[in-house]
Parts: sequence; C-alpha cells; structure tokens
Amino acid sequence: MGFRNATTVRRRLAAASLVLAPVLMIAGLVAAPWEGEAGSAGYIAAVAAEPTRAQLSALLLHFGFLLLVPCVWALAHLLRSRAVVLGNVGLLVGTLGAIGNSGVVLNDYADVMLVETLPQAQAVELYDHGQGLWGFGVSALTGFPLLAVGLLLLFVGLWRAQVLPLWALAAVPAGIAAGTAFDGAVGAVLTFGGVCALLVAQGLRIGGSRDADWERGELTPRRTPHVVTA
Repeated sequence: MGFRNATTVRRRLAAASLVLAPVLMIAGLVAAPWEGEAGSAGYIAAVAAEPTRAQLSALLLHFGFLLLVPCVWALAHLLRSRAVVLGNVGLLVGTLGAIGNSGVVLNDYADVMLVETLPQAQAVELYDHGQGLWGFGVSALTGFPLLAVGLLLLFVGLWRAQVLPLWALAAVPAGIAAGTAFDGAVGAVLTFGGVCALLVAQGLRIGGSRDADWERGELTPRRTPHVVTA
C-alpha cells in the first residue's frame, strides 16, 4: 500500500502526531533545568548550571509544540459535520498558537548563549531586556494563550459531538489544579498531563479506526443512543 493510499497514510500520520507531540512535550519538561528560586536570576542560574539540558529541553519542546499543528487539524477533522463552528474556530486559533509557541521556545538557545558568554549579572540584565521587547510580547501572546484556547474549543466540540465524555474534559482542569501544588518538572507535567492524555487517547482511537470512518471525520461515539426495538 505504501504512500499511495492518501486516506490511510494521513490517518496514520494524524494518529502519530497526536501521540508523539505529548511525548515530546512531557520529555521536554522533564529535561528542563528548573530554577530553585522564582525570577530571572533563578532561571539564568539554572540554565548556567545545566546548559546542555536547557538545549535538549528547548529542542524537544520546539518539535512537540510544532507537532501540535497537525494535532489541531486532526481534532478539527473529527468535527466536519458536528460542532462545526467550535471546530473551525479551534482550528484557526489552535494552529496560530501552536506555531507561535514553538517559536517562543527557541529563545532558550539565546539564553544559553548569554550564560556561556557573559557574567551572570549581565546575562540577567540582557535576559530581562529581551523579555521586555514588544515583539517578544506579541509572540508570547500568540503562543501559549491561543494554543490553550484553541485546544479547549476543540475538546468542547468533541464533547458536543459525543466523541469525548464529559468526565474526560475534567482531566484538563484537574491536571492544572494538581500542578499548582508542586514545583519544577512535577508541577509542569501534572499541569499538561490532562491535555496530553486526551491527545494520546484520540491518537490511539484514530490509529485504530477504519479509513472509511476517518474519511468522513467520524469515530464510534463513546455514548450511543439507546434504540428501542419492537
């Protein structure tokens, strides 16, 4: 069959993206050198202590966030005929957010350059200056916030379309709430854990679905209507 069957190949690529993106994001969060104290000085000190981990984390997060672009399109594909408005708005906002967020992460390489070439105090000063640039602010606003809103709209749409049960949506706020109780990698993983679990679950369902269902943008609903027979 190879790459000649468009439906099969694109379904499998969509499924792979939904599984691989969360894996890379979680790996990037675990690899990051988390600061021991809040603020710019604490962050720069953490990067200076483990610059290799900072670069590895940036690399993993960059591709993890970038792979969220096909993830967003895959989720929106499931809303071709149900909750269409939520799917279309989520597609637009989520795509912009995923692209923007992957670009913001690349600033971590500049942070590594600062700590490897400048004294820490000067590195902190230049880091703060970079964070205050209006261009960086626009990039940051078109990154994570838009991504979060886009994914939320898509998940709500999938619930409206009976693809996701209501309890599954609760995994997102539950993870965020749990993440606030911990610092560092543990808190970050818990915060993103609910979203990542939903993405992986949909990836596995798409990977195991039939081409005919995927082509129509359909999966077997988790809640099926009760049919009364005579």
